[in-house]
Amino acid sequence: MKKPRPCERVTIQNCVLSANQSAIRFGWTEDYAMRDVVISGIVCQHSRLGVQFNLPPNNDEFHIDPPRDRKNGILPPPAGTVLPFSVENVQFSNMIMCSDNAPIQVSIAATENVDFIRNISFSNCRFTSGLPPVFRVRPQDNVRDWRFSDVTFTVDPKMAHQKLKLEDLGFRNCRNFTFDNVVWDWKSAD
Repeated sequence: MKKPRPCERVTIQNCVLSANQSAIRFGWTEDYAMRDVVISGIVCQHSRLGVQFNLPPNNDEFHIDPPRDRKNGILPPPAGTVLPFSVENVQFSNMIMCSDNAPIQVSIAATENVDFIRNISFSNCRFTSGLPPVFRVRPQDNVRDWRFSDVTFTVDPKMAHQKLKLEDLGFRNCRNFTFDNVVWDWKSAD
């Protein structure tokens, strides 16, 4: 689009899917606001990553910005006009998801401007993955107010296609995370 518009009031339900990359992804370089989203009744048989909130660096060779890569005349926004990325009020429920790597990944590049990623909830979800959830965020990204209720994480390191870095463990730089009836089942790497 020629000017930023929020992606809002979206419902996705009752889908069976398989993905070579992320099963569900929010964000890309220079994205704007995403809010009021309900995702329910999802069965993902296989994906590289499960649910991903991602703002990669806008200047590296690995993360080619899709709109500019299509060669359809979309130019990057003028300097200083990119509005901050934000995500709020997203509900995930009744999901069964299998992923090689992280079941949930939040990754924000140092080059990106984020207002917040807040009010995210997961309820009645079952994740099987090679890694635990990964949060690569800075304090200023305002990743806060997440709730996990009746969620099971089964982590089987034999499934993982990438190595877990020590700094990826835990919920560093995240605030107000609530866990209610959350089960962690770690399989042996042997």
